[in-house]
Amino acid sequence: MATKLYFGNLSPDITLDMLKNLLLEYDVPIVPDTVQLKNHFAFVEVQDNATAEETIRKLHGYNFHGSVMTVEHSVQRNRGRSRTTKVSISNIPNQATDEDIRHLAATFGTIKECHTHEMNETKTANVTYEAPEQAAQAVNHLRGHKYCEGSYLDVNYVNENGGRNYYRNRYNPGGGNQGYGGYGNRIQGQSQDFPLRMLVPNVMVGAIIGKGGQTIRTITGATKAKVDVHRKENMGQEKPITIYGSPEACSEACRKILEIMQQESNATTAQSTDDERSDPPSSEDVPLKLLAHNSLVGRLIGKAGVTLKKIMQDSNTRISISNMQELTLYNWERTVTISGEVNAQCKAEKFIMQKLRASYEADMQNITTEPNAMPGNPAMFPGILPPAAAALAMQQQMQQPQPSEKSDLWVPGGVVGALIGPGGQNIRSASRQANATIKIAPADQSAQGQGERKVSITGSPDAQWKVQWWVFTKVGQEAYAGNDVVVLRAEIPVPSNMVGRIIGKRGASVQGLQKNTSARIEVPRNKQGDENGEVPVTIVGNFYAVQSAQRQIRKLVTQAQQQQQGQGPMQRRQPGPPKHVNMQ
Repeated sequence: MATKLYFGNLSPDITLDMLKNLLLEYDVPIVPDTVQLKNHFAFVEVQDNATAEETIRKLHGYNFHGSVMTVEHSVQRNRGRSRTTKVSISNIPNQATDEDIRHLAATFGTIKECHTHEMNETKTANVTYEAPEQAAQAVNHLRGHKYCEGSYLDVNYVNENGGRNYYRNRYNPGGGNQGYGGYGNRIQGQSQDFPLRMLVPNVMVGAIIGKGGQTIRTITGATKAKVDVHRKENMGQEKPITIYGSPEACSEACRKILEIMQQESNATTAQSTDDERSDPPSSEDVPLKLLAHNSLVGRLIGKAGVTLKKIMQDSNTRISISNMQELTLYNWERTVTISGEVNAQCKAEKFIMQKLRASYEADMQNITTEPNAMPGNPAMFPGILPPAAAALAMQQQMQQPQPSEKSDLWVPGGVVGALIGPGGQNIRSASRQANATIKIAPADQSAQGQGERKVSITGSPDAQWKVQWWVFTKVGQEAYAGNDVVVLRAEIPVPSNMVGRIIGKRGASVQGLQKNTSARIEVPRNKQGDENGEVPVTIVGNFYAVQSAQRQIRKLVTQAQQQQQGQGPMQRRQPGPPKHVNMQ
């Protein structure tokens, strides 16, 4: 009997032929003429349920042209996966307004409902999207991002029954373990299939799979774990492997894979070194690289590194963790590298996975659904809302034209090629998707910053947000190093007669803006306006800080202009103007 599958979170550039070719490449037998491609998602009918299960195993979590696909039954099954349209965002500072939150949520799709409520010193936002892939985009883009100093956004799916699914992201369709003790903690939950994720060198993949898949079948048969090698996913020097099963099964499969890699390394070294190296290579030559979601890494490290140090001492290994700079929009995993003898590496792996499972289970147990709380989603940063849309419902806001704005971002010269892309492909795609104009100034026009280039963006507030997100992300991926958060300089034009309003009495206004947004703001005090009567205001900070400052400055200017326009003689219901305002 034919079974229909749902393919979600597809890139807007995907065509029907591209999707069919992917299915053909992975030997997915589809029912003829049943592939239906929609906006960002598709439906595919396969021959039977067994084929459907195999297709999900192969392609769920596959990175298809820059977007991580969701593949599942079109009718929800009892598999732990959910096509929920509901997400919840928490740990939002109280200065973020409801309008801020609605505006951010609308960036990722059409909103059906949006509610916010305060919890102690923070807010929680609950949003229902029109489609599951829109909710997935919101979770993938915002989870774990730094809002301000000491505050990170926490984004979770909300199941139909009201429960929140904290760790159901890119490579984690399942939960934790089955009563397995954490590193110093006992887990009471019965979640299953918390996967073990590891990286292996490309040159080792063939040996791990074996001729005709014989080696990997032997591993799965001996350990009762399911092992997926993602050969098509990563174009780098390493490939990810996902292992599903009980903690014991995952650890045993990991050990067998590590032993295969060590044997291959020893054989290769023996053939290539001849007399250059008489001693056999040590097990340290092949490090064990585990992957851990960024939201759990902090607890793995522990305060001042105490937890990680204890694991190293107890296992007699050396462990390092990749920095946050290596994270991308589509991959929120960090690499945990374990060096040492094979038995020691495996011992450390058990400790690390126990701690990750314990942290995950603790999150699940500590999450309680608030009464009257609607399903929810992303929240925003202070002041990120188009001024004209503050009082509108989101559907009305999406339909009404938004004012065009201009901004400039200064980026390292080395990332310009990545922004432009082959034949201008990247910049054209970003411009088309955001409905904005993007121009990169020649090097000789970027004298303000040594080695920097100016990226000029023109478009609506929504377009500004999308393009600037893209620029910040590209900079982080391609060239930024040394800090956990990318910091860039932005400039926005404001009317020269509004400079005083932005600065405020004795600088009080600009100081308040800097405090609320965590951005550094420089306002020219004695500079004449250009041909349009405008002067540039400089903003320096991370993405959230820059966006927040831009929105608040533009809102302040708009309010001031509206007040001035409201002083005219036609405004008869208004009280008389202040004495310092000249009436015409």
